[in-house]
Amino acid sequence: MSKSPYFTNLAAFNEESADHHPELTNPYAKKPNPNPISGPFAFPEFDEFAVALFTRWLEDETSVHGPHDFHSLNHYLCLYALAQRFAIEKLQNQVMDSVRHYYHKEQMTAPPFRLGYIYAHTSGQNKMKQFLVTTAAYRVLSKGLDESENVGYDFPKTEPVTDSLRGALSGGGELAPDFVVKLVALAKNEMEDPRKGQDCQWHEHTDGPFGTTRCGKWSGFEAYESH
Repeated sequence: MSKSPYFTNLAAFNEESADHHPELTNPYAKKPNPNPISGPFAFPEFDEFAVALFTRWLEDETSVHGPHDFHSLNHYLCLYALAQRFAIEKLQNQVMDSVRHYYHKEQMTAPPFRLGYIYAHTSGQNKMKQFLVTTAAYRVLSKGLDESENVGYDFPKTEPVTDSLRGALSGGGELAPDFVVKLVALAKNEMEDPRKGQDCQWHEHTDGPFGTTRCGKWSGFEAYESH
């Protein structure tokens, strides 16, 4: 579990040992957990498939290949929530890339129940929240596009703001203001498709010893565009 600062923070810091062995001091352990929880094992309701993916990733970081259908997408969003809860930035970024590439490949946008899940089970202004809510805003603003272009998920072309979306937005919390912010941003940036462009802009870049290396210089192509 050395890949997760969550477990490092659980360990008691022995000041006496630190005095005698300063090389053992872990500065990160003194910092507040960026994703505090109510108890050591008070996690959201994660499904067993996501937990299996999480366990496999801890053993082999190349073993997680991304969603391929409706159900596997559920598991990967849950995996993202697990990665954030355990403060594993590298896994968050890998899942973010795989979900975003899947949305691009399938020309999908996030329906209300996906938004509801990610807002309920992750904290703060994380990248997955931002991505999913931006795709939902993109769908609404794309209503006037040519009928042959698929910008929906399970929403009819004539009614992008469905009753379920209205219900989600009227439920309180951060979703409604975030949705409005993304609508305005998309209108200002000439409807830039959030499913395209640089991966790095959707990565978490946390400071500290557990933060992953910054993204390298972008080559001009994404993984899904260069094959």
